[in-house]
Amino acid sequence: MTFDLVAFAREAVAVSTPAQLLTLARDAAAAVCTGPVFAAHLSPDWQWEHALLACPAASGAPAAAAVRPALSAVHRQLSLAPRTLYLQRAPDTEALFMALCPDGQVLCAVPMCDRDGAPTGSLVVDEAALRGNAETLRSLEAIAAISGTSLQAAWQHAGARRDQERLQLLSETTNDSFWDLDVASGEMWWGGKLDHVLGTQPRMSKRVDWRHARIHPEDADRVVSSFDAALRSQASSWNAPYRLPGFSGQDIHVREHAYFLRDAAGVAYRAIGTIRDVSALKELLLRERAARAQAEQASLVKDQFLAMLGHELRNPLAPIVTVITLLELRSAGPDKHLQILRRQTEHLVRLVDDLMDVARISTGKVELTKVRTLVEPLLQRAAEMSQPLFEQRRHHLDIDVSADVEIDADIARMTQVLTNLLSNAAKYTEPGGRVRAVVRQEAGQAVIRIRDNGIGIAADFLPKIFEMFSQSHQALDRAQGGLGLGLAIVRNLVHQHGGSVQACSEGLGLGAEMVLRLPLAAEAVAPTALAGPQAIDRQSAPCSILIVDDNQDAATLLGEWFNAQGCRVRIAHHPAQALDLFGQEPPEVALVDIGLPAMDGYELVRRMRALPEGAHSRIVAVTGYGSASDVQKAIAAGFDAHLAKPISLGLLSQLLAERHKAKTAL
Repeated sequence: MTFDLVAFAREAVAVSTPAQLLTLARDAAAAVCTGPVFAAHLSPDWQWEHALLACPAASGAPAAAAVRPALSAVHRQLSLAPRTLYLQRAPDTEALFMALCPDGQVLCAVPMCDRDGAPTGSLVVDEAALRGNAETLRSLEAIAAISGTSLQAAWQHAGARRDQERLQLLSETTNDSFWDLDVASGEMWWGGKLDHVLGTQPRMSKRVDWRHARIHPEDADRVVSSFDAALRSQASSWNAPYRLPGFSGQDIHVREHAYFLRDAAGVAYRAIGTIRDVSALKELLLRERAARAQAEQASLVKDQFLAMLGHELRNPLAPIVTVITLLELRSAGPDKHLQILRRQTEHLVRLVDDLMDVARISTGKVELTKVRTLVEPLLQRAAEMSQPLFEQRRHHLDIDVSADVEIDADIARMTQVLTNLLSNAAKYTEPGGRVRAVVRQEAGQAVIRIRDNGIGIAADFLPKIFEMFSQSHQALDRAQGGLGLGLAIVRNLVHQHGGSVQACSEGLGLGAEMVLRLPLAAEAVAPTALAGPQAIDRQSAPCSILIVDDNQDAATLLGEWFNAQGCRVRIAHHPAQALDLFGQEPPEVALVDIGLPAMDGYELVRRMRALPEGAHSRIVAVTGYGSASDVQKAIAAGFDAHLAKPISLGLLSQLLAERHKAKTAL
């Protein structure tokens, strides 16, 4: 029978899968031979356990389990010599014959080779089936040659189809769209979720210029020029955000990424890209920004409210403090009720100070003046300031300080930190408790530990204890009138000093410990000594005083205190009245409130200084605002000094004494 090689080649081209092609080759070989034909083919990256087999379909054909290792052995032989091979029956080949041709004496193995001549499979027949016909052998070799190259192409096409199917499946099960561009032809494969937006063109016919037609007109030029520039350059990738007009009328926000494959000369021949719908993320981002802006605005309003509240509370506190002082002056001796009133008023003043400190800290208006100082005097000063609370609750305070521990700190603010920590320990310890403060130098830091045997802190509250307005349930049950601001102030001031503060407790009823860590002093200079508390000088020399305040109660009571000091006092409740009194007889000392009607204190002091005798008076600003910037603003306006309400009458006495000394020196 004459074998039609051309017809076989046509059939081979039409077959779509490697398995079908291998079966076609075996059947063609069987048609030119008289005996059974075995065919095997191995994909380049596969193992023989997965090789394709085409065995005779006749009944009683050997099992594939035995055929597979036999053909594998044949393939190894062909790999050594890729040409038609004859295997004689012998002890070492007996297994091959038993698996493939039990009655045969010689096996003929014809290799199937790829385009490079490497054997990738074989056709195996009983040599007797060739009938000694050279034409039959040539037909068999031609079938093997055509099948070898066709199988190589079939495997490549199958792999491409698998890749395309995987990409298709991936694109349809994710929110991304994928594209694959052949740069030379401009043809692009496309698949994914955005097909309904980008159009319904056949996926293999989409052109690279789709962006001009599909991208939002305001974004198209930017994106197209950017992509073209990246394609022409040596860039390995490109990405851009843009908008696509949606069918619903609402724009779709996307981000496109592209990766370029380039030849040895750097010219891009292929580009693979993804487009992701980021509309939901864009919406979340916009919401997050709006929420953040709203939160920042709420925080700003809160800070402004706290600052205004602290200022407004200072105004009524000023006459209250003055009344208490006047009553104490007129009292023949210690008065229990006045002592209670003094103690509670001072506590209220501290709460207002906390409000003002929180407002200043939150708005970044706290300014530190750091000096080198020993920790011991700071702690001793804090102990003095918190002593009344310790005495009231009958606590024992034990201080253990290494004398040589030095830090760079703002003395007033660090004293405030230590006072808050000591007072906090005293507040939340049962009467008759113990508080211990230990200062040591550890690992280049000054470590201050304040330990109490008080009510302790619940484990779930420890992470929140330094937040503003934070008080545990246990603390609220035993509240000492605090607002939950003290530890928030401590944390912020300590952080501004470059340190840290940590709260520790083993649980409720087991006490607590505050651990404060601060950097040691950096410069080798003598530490600053702290001055002792200033005593109120009630015997200051008489002088003339002008009080300018629209709060009549505050002005009248302050005037009474000055009268008690032997001063001559005049009071004005309006700026115009103040200017008139100042012009008639310039006072030695003028106390001017900043928040006046019609004209604030800054403008008033400028007009006072402009009068002929205005340069000789000592003019002091009195206000509910007491930050460093407020002091600077007052001095710049022409004030000699700045006092925050409620005024410390001890500082006023000191001002009078200084004025008297200056006057005497002249």
